[in-house]
Amino acid sequence: ETLSKGCINTLRVLDVEHSNQVTDESIPTILKFTKLNELGMSRTNLTSEGQSVIITQLRNLTCLPRGGFLCDALEWIDWEEIKCKKKTFKITNFWASEVYYFHSTEQMEHVSDLCPLIEDMLFMFEDRFTCQVDVLANFKHLKNLEFFGGDFFVDNIGHMLDNIGHGLVKLDLHHVDNIDLRAISVLSTTCQKLKYLGFSGCIFYHPNIDILEDNPENHLFILQEQKLEQELKSKLVPFIDLEVISIANPCPDKLLITLLSLCINVKKINLGISCGITDSTFDNIFPTNKFQYLEEVEIKKNDELTMKTLNNLLLHCENIRSILDVTEWSKLNKSDLAELIFNMKENNIDLALQEKPED
Repeated sequence: ETLSKGCINTLRVLDVEHSNQVTDESIPTILKFTKLNELGMSRTNLTSEGQSVIITQLRNLTCLPRGGFLCDALEWIDWEEIKCKKKTFKITNFWASEVYYFHSTEQMEHVSDLCPLIEDMLFMFEDRFTCQVDVLANFKHLKNLEFFGGDFFVDNIGHMLDNIGHGLVKLDLHHVDNIDLRAISVLSTTCQKLKYLGFSGCIFYHPNIDILEDNPENHLFILQEQKLEQELKSKLVPFIDLEVISIANPCPDKLLITLLSLCINVKKINLGISCGITDSTFDNIFPTNKFQYLEEVEIKKNDELTMKTLNNLLLHCENIRSILDVTEWSKLNKSDLAELIFNMKENNIDLALQEKPED
């Protein structure tokens, strides 16, 4: 109430999240801030009906941080009445429910009808019976998608990207199964505007035909797999605009080589502990991709990389500013590293090789 007296015509951002004293009785006060663009009201004691009143009447709202309540609030709105008045909302972000997590096809259709301008989405997928992922094609302005769950092909994630990939600039996949060379091919052809591509907890798959004995029993299978791999590789397209690639799950070496080789203009590479990158991986990448614009590398607690990779990164990547954290690369020769750090200081080279200790 006090805030409304001084900022009623100027306040653009209001955050009342986790405020237990904010209830439906607070709505008249909140509605006084007619210029609000961003309103954080999750985990308050506002009811879904109350939240719907706020969304309906504050016509300048564009952002609802952690707005997992959006679907429930929109269900209180009489869609037929809104449709007759040709009114939609300016909200640009969607956040999956923090109560029941997974949304139905019908809910997502309703959201796309009332909030057609959504650009940022955190979506949690349960199964194709609960929600068809193709419903995301209804969001014509989608740019940033954080997607949890599903099988890349069984659940038609690839087909979904055929419809929305051309507009995405950020794609973060979590716990998505069955990402293989064909999936990477889909990503490279449908998501050409990506600036950020991330994988976390995903399951990558690539048939290891190298371990098969080339006998009459396996010969035809090996030939088929080799032909398929050549066909898929011929369709790959470099990620021209990609600036950040992040992989936080195990990834077969051949897929890792293929994926990183496509990131020709990348500025930051972030590889998790379980990724399994080796000197050999980089040896197979550098002939086709020198990472000429690379500025930051983050590979922690690695047991395979040596001074060879560190030297190659320094040799090929002229814009490199940090390679973290090389002190956690167990195979790195400590005396060679100490000599490198000494020479860098002597030549006044500003390059971070380890995390700075917290104050």
